[in-house]
Amino acid sequence: MWMIVDRHEQSVRNSPRYLKDAALQAEIQRMACTLRSDLCDTVRVHLVRAPGFNASMAPNGAMYVQTGLLLRIENDSQLAAVVGHELSHFDRRHSIQNYRKHRRMSSGFAVVTALVGAASAVATAGATNYASYSRTLELSNTAHAMLDAARILSVFQLLAFSRGQESEADVDGIEWMADSPYSPQEALALWRNVAAESAAGGKEAGFSLLATHPAPKARFAQLSQLAEAAGAGIRDEPVTVTQMVGEHRLDWLNDEMQALSPEQFAHVADRQEWFGVPLGTINYYQGKAWQRHAKQSGLSQKRVARAYAEAIEAYQAGQALGQGFPAEGLSDLARC
Repeated sequence: MWMIVDRHEQSVRNSPRYLKDAALQAEIQRMACTLRSDLCDTVRVHLVRAPGFNASMAPNGAMYVQTGLLLRIENDSQLAAVVGHELSHFDRRHSIQNYRKHRRMSSGFAVVTALVGAASAVATAGATNYASYSRTLELSNTAHAMLDAARILSVFQLLAFSRGQESEADVDGIEWMADSPYSPQEALALWRNVAAESAAGGKEAGFSLLATHPAPKARFAQLSQLAEAAGAGIRDEPVTVTQMVGEHRLDWLNDEMQALSPEQFAHVADRQEWFGVPLGTINYYQGKAWQRHAKQSGLSQKRVARAYAEAIEAYQAGQALGQGFPAEGLSDLARC
């Protein structure tokens, strides 16, 4: 298994989806070190350009953070909640526990074969709707490139964590945040935002960490109790990562537009105003999302008509605002 995960890490480094932003990577690495200084020399943070709220942790210390997660966080504490959660999986050796469990249930050869197969599959840990999207939508070249990102994050599908392991990771993450500059209360705020996005997407919701990190009411209750017990304290919370995302924000928003249903994308896009994205730009991307959706095969005439109507409304709203509405938006509007 160690040979596989090491080879997998190298394939991520060589992938065109690997985000080469040394400063941003170093800042998230520093965050991991702040939460658990004793793991600092063992954990390596890797950034992958892919839509969706997701991060994963390999048993060899490689942490993979999707750009879709960075697009959604409102402050560094929310990212620290995810980083701490993943660090706990590593510290408690959850992947190795699961590997041994599968070995007891099957031969070692069968487990290795399954791991190798998972590494080349489209289905991913934390983004299980990639496969369904590839079957039901006529994906653009850009979206197909994002499926490649899904493949490099998929090796641990076989070793999905149990509900008990997720609970342990929640507890550890918040306890470590309580001893750091990060606010534990933001962990609960983050999961509420993710759940709201999933609800907005309805049956077409995808690319969510909730796919393999279930967040039922019981989990929200536990997070609330943990955050309350941790207390607010006196904090000097950094906002470095949120600021550094700025230069990438529109590119990553475009990635989400290519991948999500229009309803789910609208939830993500609307929240970008908080980070300084002009309303005209947000309306433009929402129009693009609906226009793209209208061209998908298998839609009813009623759904197509609604999609074009939504696209026109979004384009016209963006044009009226003028703030950040690109010139190509007029051409897109004429095609509706």
